[in-house]
Amino acid sequence: MELGGKIIPQLHQANASGYFNLFADGQLYGYQILANFRLSNEADEQALSAEKFAPSVSLQSVIEENVAAELVRDRIVIIGYFDESDRNADFFNTPHGRLAGATIHGQLASQIISKVLDGRSLIWWWIPEVEFIWIVGYSLVGGFVVWGIVRPIQLTVVLSSVVICLYLSCAMTMMFTSGWIPFIPPLLATAITVGITTARNHRLRHP
Repeated sequence: MELGGKIIPQLHQANASGYFNLFADGQLYGYQILANFRLSNEADEQALSAEKFAPSVSLQSVIEENVAAELVRDRIVIIGYFDESDRNADFFNTPHGRLAGATIHGQLASQIISKVLDGRSLIWWWIPEVEFIWIVGYSLVGGFVVWGIVRPIQLTVVLSSVVICLYLSCAMTMMFTSGWIPFIPPLLATAITVGITTARNHRLRHP
C-alpha cells in the first residue's frame, strides 16, 4: 500500500521476521502492519503509557458540551468502549499491556498519518532470504573469530564481544531506523558454530 508516495510495509503472507503462518490456512487477512506505538505520560505519572498518547474525553462530557471545539476540529475522532469490566469490551494484549481496540485503532491511524506527513519510521523487516544470509553470515563470523583461540579466558572475552556486537546491532537498528532484525536465531547459530569450532580445535591439538 502506498499513501502520499510513502510505502506502508505489509506483513508477508507466509513469513515476516518473527511471524510464521499466523493462520491455519497460511493467509493474513486484510492489510496487516506492525504497530510502532507512541508513548506518553501525564504530569503526575512517571511511567510511559501507550494508552494516553492522545487526548480522550468521556461521552458524558460530550453530551454536556464540556469539550473544547479545538480538541476535535480537524482531528480524527475515534469512538470506543473502555470499560474492561464489561465482557463485551474489546481489549487486546500488547507489548504495553492490555489496550482497548479504540486505542489500538488510534495508534495505527496516528503512525500511518505520521509516516505520510512527517516521515516517521514504520517498523520494517527483512525478507526471509536476507534473514538467512544474516544468520548464516554472523554464525560464520563467530566461528572465524574463535578459530585458533585456546585459552578459556580469551575465548570467554571474544564470545562476550561477539554477543554484545550482535545485541547492539539489533538494538541500534530498531532505535534509529525502526528495523526489526533477528537476534535469537543468529545467537543460536553462532553458539552452535563456536561449539563445533572449539571441539574441532581441541581434537586437532589433542589427537
